[in-house]
Amino acid sequence: MPRQSFLSTDFFVEGAELETKEAVLEIPLFATIFSFFDENKLLQYLRFLYKDASGKEHFIDVSFISLNDGHTRVTLHARYANGKSFYKDPYIENALANFERAANAAVMGCQKSYVAAQPKVPKTTKLLKCVTALAYSTGVFFFLKK
Repeated sequence: MPRQSFLSTDFFVEGAELETKEAVLEIPLFATIFSFFDENKLLQYLRFLYKDASGKEHFIDVSFISLNDGHTRVTLHARYANGKSFYKDPYIENALANFERAANAAVMGCQKSYVAAQPKVPKTTKLLKCVTALAYSTGVFFFLKK
């Protein structure tokens, strides 16, 4: 699998493009994990900064395509703020899912129902951390015994 530096997803909402854009701009008011960062008028996207509980920062670029008067396609493009590349990353997948959930809540007008989800870290990662900590503590024990 090749390394990549971003993940993208898109979804559809019921509402005109301008209404959807205004609703998405209100996301930082009820979801404090997101903050509005920048608007690129040339490429026509909004950039948000997502900061999760572990301190990881991601940029999420949001663009809108009007399908008709009542529907809009929203495209999300997420990457690490420091440009880090990855194979598969549950933190960026979680950032995209949280933003999609927040955008749907903002468009529907039920901002109080939004709850951010925590990333699902694979069990193999947890096991690897435990084995590494055990090996480290065993090595320190023998080092101090000498």
